[in-house]
Amino acid sequence: MMEIVLTITVVAAVVLVGLVISVGNERQRKALEGVRESLKEWAISDLKIKRALAEREIIVEKPFLWLDRKAGAMLGSVPGIQENVKVIQHPKAIEVEKADGGLLVFSPIAPRVFRKMCGNSRDRNGLLKEGLNLLGKKPQTAEVYEFSALNAGIFFDVELNQVRKRLTGAGLEADRLWMYVVGE
Repeated sequence: MMEIVLTITVVAAVVLVGLVISVGNERQRKALEGVRESLKEWAISDLKIKRALAEREIIVEKPFLWLDRKAGAMLGSVPGIQENVKVIQHPKAIEVEKADGGLLVFSPIAPRVFRKMCGNSRDRNGLLKEGLNLLGKKPQTAEVYEFSALNAGIFFDVELNQVRKRLTGAGLEADRLWMYVVGE
């Protein structure tokens, strides 16, 4: 009889110790999660401060060279963008000529929407009505490349705003830019 009571007491003690350890682990997990969140918020705010300080020092002197380098990084070779630009207000786009005579169109508008706007429809919103044929005869076949801070540099948006301002006179608050390689 004494053995049964002793066994039950030992089992209860082991379960109680397990519960205490489990509760302690849960508290520690919550505390570590709080520390991780605090560290994350600190890192983000620190990055914002550093970025704000560095933004003042960023100056893009040669916008065509900047576009040429960014396009070259995506295409695998520098296209040799010519220093003439056609600015389109609706939809927001910049058309430039490559050294080989081909065209590149840069726009902050996502491909699905931009291609629809550049489609060959002759409705009241169609660009053909205005004499524009931005993406050639077959807009769906134009190659598309996306630029963002992930693949074009951490200060891409700041540089883009400066380049757009120098080329068009108006800035562009956008964090992405799409480049369309026009076939025909």
